[in-house]
Amino acid sequence: MFRFVSATLCAVILMLFSGLCVASDVVREEAIQKLVNIQAEAFMVVLDEGQLDTVLFRFRKTNEDATDSQWRDVRADVRRMFFKLFTESSGPFSMVIREAVQTFATEDLMKLVALNNDPLYVKYNRAAASVMKQRKLQLSIRTTIEGSVVEINDTLKKHGLNPVY
Repeated sequence: MFRFVSATLCAVILMLFSGLCVASDVVREEAIQKLVNIQAEAFMVVLDEGQLDTVLFRFRKTNEDATDSQWRDVRADVRRMFFKLFTESSGPFSMVIREAVQTFATEDLMKLVALNNDPLYVKYNRAAASVMKQRKLQLSIRTTIEGSVVEINDTLKKHGLNPVY
């Protein structure tokens, strides 16, 4: 009788524990998918600022008789299509973000989702993500790197190596 009670108790404990694990996995998966969607949506802001129109240019050129209303609808549908492609399990955002957060605790993922949903953080990301600001940042980084020849040569000399002029 004791064995039966022990076995039954163990079975109940295992069922409860496995249920908690499954629930935890669901919460984790939901948090990861939210992060994937948040990051993809931030990228879509950049795509909306001209890159999408560049992609659609040759299609529009082929359909010159289409109305502006038709193109707005096409553009919206293509945007949704890209978002879906970017965020599905084999999509670039899904693959990269899943790999990046694989060692994060579920609680950490939930905190990241909360941070990314904070209105001020959303406002900042949208402002910083504009194409013009990204181009300005890239140009500034390139200029800084190219202008650091003196510092690199000083570092080479410090390590007993020959500078490049």
